Amino acid sequence: MVKWLNMLADFQVKFGGTFDAARAALQRIIDLYPEAGAANLAQNRIELLGREFRGKEKSQTVTLGSYEDDLGLKGRLPGQF
Repeated sequence: MVKWLNMLADFQVKFGGTFDAARAALQRIIDLYPEAGAANLAQNRIELLGREFRGKEKSQTVTLGSYEDDLGLKGRLPGQF
């Protein structure tokens, strides 16, 4: 059951689900098995869930300006004009 609930949280993060739906799946692990180690792992993942969702966001595109092609680094050897 723990594995399936973790997979459900993974699907929510990876395929456009909501933070609340992923958190609810992990909270269910805590509610069903409060004394198990899986509950501690689920609690830790809830605390880091925001980072998982931010990691899936598309980053901002930065366009660079156009610059001169001849920067004086190629083409001429020293002593040539």
